[in-house]
Parts: sequence; C-alpha cells; structure tokens
Amino acid sequence: MNEPSYPQRPPFFALRVIRLMVKSCVMNTHGAQVFGLIAAVAATEDSAKYKRAVTFYDSQLMPIVGANSRDTLARVREKAVKSGWLHYEPGRRATPGRYWTTIPDDAEAFTDAPVDENPDEYGAVAAATVRQEPRSNPAESAIETAAQSVRMCRTSLPSPVPNPKEEGATRNGSLDAVENDKTKSTKSTKAKNVKLPKADGSAVPVPAELDTPAFREVWAEWHAHRRGLRKPITAIAANRQFKKLAPLGPTAAAECVAKSITSGWSDVFPEKFNSGSGTHRPGYVLPGQPQRHEIAPATMPYCVPDGDVAPTPPLARGEKF
Repeated sequence: MNEPSYPQRPPFFALRVIRLMVKSCVMNTHGAQVFGLIAAVAATEDSAKYKRAVTFYDSQLMPIVGANSRDTLARVREKAVKSGWLHYEPGRRATPGRYWTTIPDDAEAFTDAPVDENPDEYGAVAAATVRQEPRSNPAESAIETAAQSVRMCRTSLPSPVPNPKEEGATRNGSLDAVENDKTKSTKSTKAKNVKLPKADGSAVPVPAELDTPAFREVWAEWHAHRRGLRKPITAIAANRQFKKLAPLGPTAAAECVAKSITSGWSDVFPEKFNSGSGTHRPGYVLPGQPQRHEIAPATMPYCVPDGDVAPTPPLARGEKF
C-alpha cells in the first residue's frame, strides 16, 4: 500500500491555516487542544520549509497540546482529522507518526482579508492573498467574508447562561426571581442595619426625695457595677428603680443599692426594707449586723448559785429567740 505523498505548499502556508482556523472559530467548535495541535503541526511544517511531512511521537505532542494521557491525545487528534484540518499517518514502535495540515472545503471559501475593525486595509490585504480569486470590489468581499465568519461563530456558540455574580441570575437563568430576591434582601438588610439609639440611664436625674450626696455616690457606683456586668442601665430601668426606691427614703435607698452592689445583683430589692421608715425590715440583715441565729446574751439561760437553771426571762414584744 502506497502512502500518500506530501502535497506542495506555497510560502507562508502555515499562517494561512491559522488565519482560516481563526475565521472558522475552530477553538470554539472543536476546542483549544485541537487548535493547538493543528497550529503546532503547521508551525513545524513552516520550519521544515514545506519539503516533507513532519513527524512526532505521542510523547512529544502530549506536552505541546496539553494532554495528560495518550488517550486524551488520541481523542484530540481524531477530532482534528475528522474536521479536515489535519492529515495523520500512525507510526510504529520505532517510527513516529507523520503529520501535515489541510484546509477543509468549507474554510476554503474564506479569503485572507482581515476581519478586524479597519476596513481601509481590506482592499490592500485582500489583493495580496494567496488565492487570487476574481472579485469586483475587494472591500465588499472582505466585509462579506468577515460577516460570514461571524455568522459561523454565532451558530456554533452555545446559548449564553447569565452569570449569577455579574447579572444577578439564578442557576436556571431566571432574572426576575433574582431581582425580587435582591429587593427582599435589600429591605431585610436595611432593617437589620437600623440601630436604635442607646438610652443611657445615667442621664436620668435623681428624684428630689432621693437627692442626697450619699445616694448620688452609691447611684454612680451602681451604674459602674451594671456596666461591669455588661448590663448597663437604660433610662426606662433607671426611672423604674427610682420609683421602687423612693418610698424608702435616701438613707435606706442608699443601703439597698449598696446591698445589690455587694451581692453582685443586677436589680434592687426595696421590698426587703420597711417602707418609709428608713430602717431595714426585721429578718433582713445588713452587712456587719449579727445574723439571725446569734442570740443576745440577755436572752440566754442563766445559772443560780445552787446549780439550778433559772428559767429564761420572757422576750420583749417584737423580739425573736
């Protein structure tokens, strides 16, 4: 079986192959690896001055194409051959494969005129193309060629899916739902970000019935105590505590607040004091006072000289044993 011979090539044939691949959108229709394989073979043909087919082992082409396995290279090469851009003859164990580039029939319809945004150059460049085809107006032909290339690219491009980050679309491409979600999220965010002004209880004036230097000092300590507990007193709480402390009077109210500070409480408890008397209620022990279980010496039993125990004197009214 006779192997096909390498065809004759005009100068700069590799550049024409690359230009026509760009106009045919090969990278979009067949992939970047197919484009890279064809461009690598075309560039090697140009280096060999188009005198022979170029040869490669698979291990040489794999890093050039970016294939991580021989199977991947085989799939890329098969796409290039089926698309009509590549001729390939498999090698053997000690013989590399033979390659050269070809141009498909559908790409032959394109001219070498540029397809950029400078139509003034169309006539001059189109007149110097490799394939000299008769045309009445080179500029019109170049524009038509560019339009045809754009149409081919558009038909091969997949339908665009909105980018959720850039266009605010969901995964299924819905925009309206996301716009509603954005509106809701914006409203909820604004509602969350609204900060109410903090009411400082220290700004509430002390009532006239409690306004003494001793109470003011304890009240300032009470604010510092609550701030240390990370529970600062608000204006509402200060007014309510003043209402609770007012019936005690300034002295008992100061003792009540001092007791809360000493005990580490977060509230005052004026119900432990006699209302309006300024003294604490029986049964409630202030700091430094004897505990309830301590018995005063006058109430303890006493002994007589002959060893008999005398009865305990009766308790006064209001006293507790």
